[in-house]
Parts: sequence; C-alpha cells; structure tokens
Amino acid sequence: MEHVDVVIIGGGLAGLTAARSCARHRLRSVVLERAAPGGRARSVEREGFTANLGPHALYLEGAAVKVMADLGVALPAGASPALGGAKGRVGEQVGLLPGSAWTLARTGLLGGRGKVGVARLLRRLPETDASSLAAVTTADWLASLRLPPDALALAEALVRLSTYVADLGVLSAEVAVGQLQLALSGGVRYLDGGWQRLVGSLAAGVDVRSGTVSAVVDCPEGFEVHTTDGAAVTAGAVVATVGGPDATAGLLGVPRWRTGPPALAACSDLALRRVPPVSFLLGIDRPLYLSAHAPPAELAPPGGALVQLARYLSAKEDPDRHTTQAELDEHAHYAGIEATDVVWSRYLHRMVVVEAVATAAAGGLQGRPPVAVPGRPGAFVAGDWVGPVGHLADAAMASGAAAATAAVHHIGARLGVG
Repeated sequence: MEHVDVVIIGGGLAGLTAARSCARHRLRSVVLERAAPGGRARSVEREGFTANLGPHALYLEGAAVKVMADLGVALPAGASPALGGAKGRVGEQVGLLPGSAWTLARTGLLGGRGKVGVARLLRRLPETDASSLAAVTTADWLASLRLPPDALALAEALVRLSTYVADLGVLSAEVAVGQLQLALSGGVRYLDGGWQRLVGSLAAGVDVRSGTVSAVVDCPEGFEVHTTDGAAVTAGAVVATVGGPDATAGLLGVPRWRTGPPALAACSDLALRRVPPVSFLLGIDRPLYLSAHAPPAELAPPGGALVQLARYLSAKEDPDRHTTQAELDEHAHYAGIEATDVVWSRYLHRMVVVEAVATAAAGGLQGRPPVAVPGRPGAFVAGDWVGPVGHLADAAMASGAAAATAAVHHIGARLGVG
C-alpha cells in the first residue's frame, strides 16, 4: 500500500493551500478530489466568456494574499472595479451609491440626516477595533450606531456586500467590521481568467488524484484513507477540507462541531454583447447585488461583458426558484440590461457561500473550530468555517496553511524530530 506523509481530502482552496504548505516543509502529500480541483473557486468557459460560480472578489489586504506570498504563489492578474459611478437602488429609484465625500454629497438615496450618519460611520470604521465586537451581533452593532433609517439600510447593504451574509442577527460584528475595513483600505480584485487561474497556480506541482473518500481508518502508520473505487493510501496525518462541519465530522467519525449557519446566495451570471450602462448596482432596501466583472477583468470577448448578480439569502430561506430568478432579472433591468443583450445566462439557486459563519454567540472568529480535531490526533480540518483568521477565501486559505503546519508538527513529534 502506498504511504505518504499527509493525505488531503478535498481539492478546493483550503486543500490546495494545505498541499502547497506541506511541500514547503518537504512533506509528501496527496490530494484526493472527487471532481475537478477548485471547489467553489472553479470557473467555466463558454463562447469566449469566463464565469465563476457566483461573484468572486479577492481582498487585496486579506489573509489569502498573505498566504500566497508566503507560499511563493504569484498574485493573479486582474483589476479592481471602478466604483466612481456605482449605483444603489431603493425600490424603483436608482442613484449614486455613497462611497466617497463627492458621491455622498450628491446622492439622492439619502436624506440630510442620513448623509451625516453615513459620513460619521465611514470616519469611525478605520479606527474601530473589530475584535472587541466578537460577541456582538452585526444587527446589534448597527443598532448601537443610532443611524437614521435610510443610513441604516445602506450600512446593512454594505455589510451584505462585504460579507455575503444576510443573517445579520447572527453574524459576529467582528466579521462585518473586519470585512468593511478590508474593503475600504485595500479594495478587491476581479481576476483575469476567473478564479480558476488562482486554482491553477495553487495546484502547480501538487499531486491531485481523482477519488471520493469513503473511510478514514486508524492504522500503525497513522491513517488508512480508502476511496470508493477500492484504492487506499496510508499517511501520518490527514487534513480534511471537503464540505462543511456535518460532512467533515461524518467522514472523520467524530462529533459534529457547534458552528453557525451557512451563508447562502442565489446567483445569476450574464454573458453580454455590450457593457451595461450601469456596471455596479447594489440593492439597499433588498438584498441584491450586480457587478460587471468584465470589464474591468479579462473575462469576456472585446466589446462584451460578464455580469454577476446575487440575492443574499438567510440560512432559513428557501425561496421559489423562478421568483428569485425573476427578481435578479428585474435588478439587471434597472442596470440597463435587456434580454437582447444576453448571449447566455446561468442561474445558480441557493448556493453555499460560506459553510458556517462566525457567530456572535460563539465569540466571533475565535469561536470557530480549530484545525486540530479533538480526540483524533493527526487529523486536521480546514475550510472557510475553520480557524480564527479571515472570512470567505481568506479563512479557507489561512486554515489550509495552519492545518498543514499542524500536520508537520504532528509528524515531527511522531518521528521524534523538530
């Protein structure tokens, strides 16, 4: 039977990061992935357009960029959205989205008191200690600001935009404030060629094998990992990065972690013949998002555009598919997009954006499960629901690197080195 140092289950961002981190420490690892590498970071190409699985943006000052630098993975090329002409929508009204002193002064979406409240919030945000709000819900934090109703609605929309989370009464304000700070300080980048380019860079030199893991069994070498096709490999450590808390606990045969609910979204991708009149349109009184990812990123043929829309969903929402798609189509209409502009479209209903959000009840980021699995030495987990660092892709890659480091120490201790 083949033996490696570490078996990594799942080839998404967390799993590929763990594999690259193992290689950096000169450990031999194998990644078992039942589908194509990338997980939710996969992209599809069709008729010259490239679409991610829903809207994806890389926070330029987030943990993922730092992990890539540590691993020697080049930051993928791309471009930041030009938000100078960004618009917000309240009902049937479309106006300037406040994001600077100029747009705040000129927007018709806020009254005088609302403008003052938003200006005060934007001034306070950079100095706010996010970690001090770990046990406070985002809804309670926003209520404490005593904003006028129109300013409160805008603040809620900006939190949804930066976190992809609709359950503000559950989400830790530490995450909300941290994500807003990242957005304001470094901004985001849409990646040329889609997130599949990042997946390809992470997967370079990684031993990724097709296989669905059926069992992880203790053995003298550490673990035997079996796949449904009858293959097996032994390893001194295992890093599970597939699925959320329930799937991971079942695979490893351990009690389920107590975690927050998932973050969900209904997503629509539009490949367009022309660049839309409005390239960014945020729903303020309803949880809707629209952004042209191409241009600025290279995801469409010359003259064309790739637009991604989303409706942020609470974990308990299960709306009618056709009604939700029609709501997104209507939002696209407010951005000046007509049916005749569409080359092709794709609708993704009730997608998982984050497997389990960091909640105030659990104490924010520090309350998420650690990478080490209690009661099963040598077994580690990683994903966007694991570890005390980051949110979304930042959490996935930070925990992937941390799990690999923990596996290195575990193997060293077994061998009596390090």
